[in-house]
Amino acid sequence: MRAAARRVLGFVAVWPLVTLGLQAGWDVDPWKLMSFGMYAVPSRRPRDLVIQVEVLERGAWRALPAGALPEAAASFAVWRQTLGELVSPLPLVREVLSRRGAERVRLTLHSPRLDASTGRRTHRVTSVELAR
Repeated sequence: MRAAARRVLGFVAVWPLVTLGLQAGWDVDPWKLMSFGMYAVPSRRPRDLVIQVEVLERGAWRALPAGALPEAAASFAVWRQTLGELVSPLPLVREVLSRRGAERVRLTLHSPRLDASTGRRTHRVTSVELAR
């Protein structure tokens, strides 16, 4: 019984440090980790993540409308909002690249964040470009 109690107490003591590392290093959602920091940030919703896809075809960049994105985009949005930078956008970019027959694909993600220093909502912009 004492060993089990020590394990539980050890886990409770270490878990906040693990969650802080995941949040700081990979932008993992604190609400999904049951972290102490979850009450300090608004919850994330997949619909808050704006995915912009541009395709280079015949030397010109053309933006894809939201309705033209593959079904994988919705799944990517859910996982990206939950696991942050641990979820790579490359599979989604590769899928668009293979389906559209384009020369290059540029994926830009706009995700809202709370700036701790100002208390204001900001946007984090991440961009990935992949060639055939």
